[in-house]
Amino acid sequence: MRIAPPTGVPRLTWRRALEVSQDRYGDWDASTPPQAKLADYRDRLRGPDRPVLAWVVVYPTAEVVAHGPDLAPSAEQGTSCPFYVGVDADSGRLLGALQTCEPPYRG
Repeated sequence: MRIAPPTGVPRLTWRRALEVSQDRYGDWDASTPPQAKLADYRDRLRGPDRPVLAWVVVYPTAEVVAHGPDLAPSAEQGTSCPFYVGVDADSGRLLGALQTCEPPYRG
């Protein structure tokens, strides 16, 4: 996932992007409220290949979600990392989501 400064004007409001995010992923239990930031969004693995104008909804302190075949408790269990959700700023289509602690979220 790559984000860059926005190059357009959205048709969709940030509030609608937040609703799309919450409809798909629920209302995250976070110690800080979600933020919606306008950006040019691209994801070479899942698409889109070329940047599209998107709202990136960020849950800055979302609890780490363990996934994968390792069911043993991880060192990250009980920690928090930002969770990012991309929503097309024109169509409202969900573009993808990612949770990562690297690089650190700066707001």
